[in-house]
Amino acid sequence: MHSEAPSWKDLKIGDRIRIVKIPSVFAESHYHNGDWDETFALYRDLILRNMVVTVCEIDGAGRPWIEFDSLDADGNIASNSLAVDDDSWVFAETNQTGRG
Repeated sequence: MHSEAPSWKDLKIGDRIRIVKIPSVFAESHYHNGDWDETFALYRDLILRNMVVTVCEIDGAGRPWIEFDSLDADGNIASNSLAVDDDSWVFAETNQTGRG
């Protein structure tokens, strides 16, 4: 039985998700020029930490955003945010709206 993955367009503020894979868009050649290294590292960190994050904002273009802390190269806490407009995530748990 084929189960279609949820769409990021259906995410709402307060939804809890996990980043479970590097977005497939990173397979495109123009993402290998070094400009996206930091973003790639953030995705990798979220996957390795198996962190549950919460959608905190929906921007004017309808993209959901998450915010989280990580350690920078110097060992300092850095605040980060990522738009979740890709195929990298899953719901972390069933929530009140029945999604997940």
